[in-house]
Amino acid sequence: MRKLDLYIVKKFLTTFMFTILLIVTIAIVIDITEKIDDFLDNKLSLTFVVTKYYVHFIPWIGMMLSSLFVFISVVFFTSRMSGNSEIVAALAGGVSFYRLLVPYLLTALFLMGVFMYFNHRIVPKSNLERIEFEDKYVKAVDKKRDKNFHLQIAQDTFLYLQNYNEPNQSGYKFSLEGIKNKHAYYKLTADKIEWKGDSLGWQLENIIERKDMGWKEVITETQTEIRQLGFEPDVLEEKVMFKETMTSTELKQYIKDEKQRGGVNLDFFYVELYKRTTVPVSTIILTIIGVALTSRKMRGGLGIHIVLGMLLAVTYIAILQFSITFATKGNLDPLLASWIPNIIFGVIGFFLMIKAPK
Repeated sequence: MRKLDLYIVKKFLTTFMFTILLIVTIAIVIDITEKIDDFLDNKLSLTFVVTKYYVHFIPWIGMMLSSLFVFISVVFFTSRMSGNSEIVAALAGGVSFYRLLVPYLLTALFLMGVFMYFNHRIVPKSNLERIEFEDKYVKAVDKKRDKNFHLQIAQDTFLYLQNYNEPNQSGYKFSLEGIKNKHAYYKLTADKIEWKGDSLGWQLENIIERKDMGWKEVITETQTEIRQLGFEPDVLEEKVMFKETMTSTELKQYIKDEKQRGGVNLDFFYVELYKRTTVPVSTIILTIIGVALTSRKMRGGLGIHIVLGMLLAVTYIAILQFSITFATKGNLDPLLASWIPNIIFGVIGFFLMIKAPK
C-alpha cells in the first residue's frame, strides 16, 4: 500500500507542476501580447521586465487559480489511472475507496498549506511590486478614481466626490455633510477642491455652506477659500484597488482602523481577507470531487472526464464571483459569501464520494 501511496503522491505533484507551468506560460504569453507596446515605448530590456514584473506576475496568477490547477491535475491523472484499470485493480485488491483517498488528501493538505502561506504573506508583497510596475510603465492602467465616490471620514461626517484625480490631488463636485440621528445639521459643497499641503489644507472653489442652527438655517457663499477639512489626500487613495498589496496582518489592521474611524464599505476588504483562506481550503474539496468523478471507468475515458472537470471548474468560478458581487454590492455577509462555493461544492463532493465505486 505504501508503494501505491507514493505512486499517487508522485503522480499528483508532477501533474500539478506540469499543469501550472503550462497554464502560467500561456497566461504570460497573453499578457506579453497585451503589454508589448508599452514595454517597447518605455525601452525596457527583457531582463528588466522579467525581474521587475514577471517574477511578481507569476505568483499572482498562480495563486489566483491554484485550487483549479489542483482540480484539473487530479482529474487528468486519476482519469488516466482509471483508463488503465489501475483504480479497479487497487479496489479489487482489497483497498477501500476511502483508503485510496488518503494520499490524495495528504498531498492536497500540503498544497493547501503552501497556498495559504503564499496568499497571506508572499503574494501581497509581490502584488505591490507588480502594481507599481504597471502604474509606471503600462498606459492602460487607469490611475483615476471612479466617479461618484462616497466615504465616511468620521462618525457623523460623510464625503462625496463626483471624481478624484490622484496625481493632481484634486476633485470635482465635492460635498461634506454632517448627519446625526438621521438629521443633516451641516453641509459644505464646492465645485472643486485641491490639496495645497499640510500647513494649508484644501483650496475650495465656488463654496456653499449650510448650517442648521435649530431655529433657522444659515447659508454662506464664498468664491475661493483655503481651509482644513479634517482629512488628507491619503484618505482618498484607491484603497480598494490596493487591498491585494496588504499582507493579511496589514489588512486586518486597516479594517480595524477604518471601523474605529467610522468607515463604511469595508466589504471589499473582508472578502479579500476571507478569500485568502477559503480558496486554498477548496483544494481539499475539489480533490475529493476530482477523485470521485474520475475513479469510475466511463465510456469516452479521459475526454469525458476533462469536459466534466472543466464544467465544474467554470461553475466554481461563477459561483465565487456571484457570491462576491452580492457581498460587495448587496447585503450578503462577506464571510458567508467567501464560503458559499466551498459549501456548495462540499455537498457535491460528499454525494459523489458516496456514489464512487467501492
